[in-house]
Amino acid sequence: MKKILVVDDEPFNVEILKGLLSKKYDVETAANGEEAFSKVKEISPDLILLDVIMPEIDGYEVCRQIKSDQKTRNIPIVMVTCLTDRNDRIKAIEAGADDFLSKPIDWIELGARVKSLLRIKQYLEDLEESKNRYIKLYDFAPVGYFTFTRDGLIQEANLTGGVLLGVSRQELMKREFRSFVVAEDLELLDRHISSALNNWDEQSCELTIKRDDSSTLFVRLNSIRMETVEGTPDILTAITDITQRKQIEEELQKRAQIQKFINKLLQISLNDLSLKEILEQILDHLITLPWIEYTLQGGIWIVEDEPDVLVLVSQRRMDMLLQTICGRIPFGKCICGRCASTGEIQYTDHVDEKHEVRYKDMSPHGHYCIPLVFSGKVIGVLNLFLKEGRPKNLKEKDFLKTFADVVAGIIQRKKTETELKRSNDFMSTVLNSIDDAICIIDVQDHKILGFNSAFQKEAGLEEKHIIGEHCYKITHNNTQPCKPPDGVCALLETLRTGKPAVVEHLHYGVNGKRIYLEVSTSPVRNEMGRIIKVVHTTRNTTERMLAEEHLKQVNIELKRADELKTQFLSVISHEMRTPLTPMNAQLQMILAGYFGGITEKHKKSLEMILRNTGRLDRLICDVLDFSKLESGVMKFNMVPAGMNEIVENAVETMKIHSLNKNLKITLKEEQIPLITIDKDRITQVILNLIHNAIKFTDAGGVIKVELSCNAENVTVKVKDTGIGIGTEDIDKLFKPFQQLDSSYGRKYEGSGLGLVICNRIIMNHGGKIWVESDFGKGTAFIFSIPFIHEVKEEKVESIMFEEYKK
Repeated sequence: MKKILVVDDEPFNVEILKGLLSKKYDVETAANGEEAFSKVKEISPDLILLDVIMPEIDGYEVCRQIKSDQKTRNIPIVMVTCLTDRNDRIKAIEAGADDFLSKPIDWIELGARVKSLLRIKQYLEDLEESKNRYIKLYDFAPVGYFTFTRDGLIQEANLTGGVLLGVSRQELMKREFRSFVVAEDLELLDRHISSALNNWDEQSCELTIKRDDSSTLFVRLNSIRMETVEGTPDILTAITDITQRKQIEEELQKRAQIQKFINKLLQISLNDLSLKEILEQILDHLITLPWIEYTLQGGIWIVEDEPDVLVLVSQRRMDMLLQTICGRIPFGKCICGRCASTGEIQYTDHVDEKHEVRYKDMSPHGHYCIPLVFSGKVIGVLNLFLKEGRPKNLKEKDFLKTFADVVAGIIQRKKTETELKRSNDFMSTVLNSIDDAICIIDVQDHKILGFNSAFQKEAGLEEKHIIGEHCYKITHNNTQPCKPPDGVCALLETLRTGKPAVVEHLHYGVNGKRIYLEVSTSPVRNEMGRIIKVVHTTRNTTERMLAEEHLKQVNIELKRADELKTQFLSVISHEMRTPLTPMNAQLQMILAGYFGGITEKHKKSLEMILRNTGRLDRLICDVLDFSKLESGVMKFNMVPAGMNEIVENAVETMKIHSLNKNLKITLKEEQIPLITIDKDRITQVILNLIHNAIKFTDAGGVIKVELSCNAENVTVKVKDTGIGIGTEDIDKLFKPFQQLDSSYGRKYEGSGLGLVICNRIIMNHGGKIWVESDFGKGTAFIFSIPFIHEVKEEKVESIMFEEYKK
């Protein structure tokens, strides 16, 4: 709500005015001039109703003082008085009053005048605020604003303009704008001013400003004609700093030139040229750049046959003496070698102590030596000759670094292409030397992408009729791909499993001859792991298949012969054993005297016959056991049993035989849990091993029997101090009918089947038997059998048949 101050020394008048105005305004009162000054400072009223006639200070003086104060001068004042003389009105206006009302007051007129004056005050305040805002915008705008006379004299400038030109606004008023323009742009400025004066349209130009501190700016001038009050034309100019834009444009232009330059390099590298020819063209392109000052001399060295040695491969305008001296440069020597060893750009503006290579009549010069780096490794050096004393330029250095990186990439790519070509030639030679037919197939459309000479020979077609043709047409003469299950296809199997596949095909030649083929396929994956190609290999296996069929037939015949042999041995052994039983009985009865007394000579003769019939009986028993094991008819009665008891009984039994040779048998055993075995057969094995130990141990020796176990197996070890076994003879131990002393008069009797039978028994228990021996010091036979073993019913292939197959 607007505030109104009523100043009057008559309380009655004050009350009337307050009652009239308080409905719309906030009304304050003052009774005299001093009180009025105090209230004005306190409440800052929007309007003052001031009586003229007051004690001490009249209304004219109060009005004059309020209007003279900068802070209160804009407050509207209405003089309200009973005076009506014309001079009183003039006096009020001269004191600064905004309006004058004579009593009696027309209250409607008073309200209208108050309302009008308040509105005018609001307009003035808005105008002042707008003016202040304009001044701020004008002064602090990012653009410098100037007004010039037609002679170029600066009449006005904002703060930004002074900052742009580098002087204060006050100093600008004494200067011509021409004094800030570089000499080469003065003519352009004159044309711009003339054009602005003679045209009402906006005129623009770009020129260079040189400030008093010698720094320069690129600016754009936008000028328009402006008429002064006197009618003379002036120029209003907006000056914009475009230095950064110009720099960006120049940088972009330079980058475009560099990109164009690099594109030219890449285009050169794609030509079908040698590396030397490519590098020579690159040098020609580089040393003719207009914005880099070279002496048109340069060279490129790369690491070739010897590490840490640079070899000159390309040069331009280097004299022969320099080419000879610098043909090979070790890392670390002179500027090029130092560049290679450090991997950093070397710069020099003259021939100094770093320039180790010198010769008579060498012309003054400098160098830019840039390393050619690929994957963090220096592969060469680019050396450019400079004019002596030429200063180094950081941006130029950055360009040369970029250029060197591109050249390094070109060199490495060309080397890689050369190596790849050599590799491809090598692989082509290898593939074409392989007898197998090989081709590469695209899995998307089953078309052939490549092949070796064996495949082409097998297909019987020219290359142009194979490349791009479907594999099933070339290999099977089909119009559609093979479809399982009728069409067995290794390619489809590889696609299905993602792994190499092998299938076999049976073809028939034109003469009806069978042709066996083995087809294998291996996947080729892309970087995402997806199969995109397949290597298809075809091998003619006809000879191998026919040989395998022949070998199978031979094996069948051998097996049948082995079975007949086993059957023959079984029958013969049984028939031979039958007459031995009564013979042994009769001999024992004669020796016992059932048929009367016999002489001592008769007794020795009969005992010899009895011993040999016993030996023959044992031999026949071994042959019978071996026959049963070989034919798979031997039955094993697997029952839970205690190994401790079995081993103890076997040791006690064999102690009687050991006494005859004055041998000592010892037993060392652990307590063994029950194990499922054939008690009789395991007892047979242990007795056989102890019997062998007794047989091959001289009198006074020791035989040690050990019984132990772990979580899975039971182990029995029979160790003697006998003659031992040579390393070369160990392989004979478990072969049938083999003895280490096979001469006619051998010292130790036996069939050569005992250990073979032991081995077969242990094998049927799921265990194994082996020997440890030190020739001349003794032998140990060890076997182990598992606690848990599932006995298979099927027949085990015979040992003898295995030997025959070897």
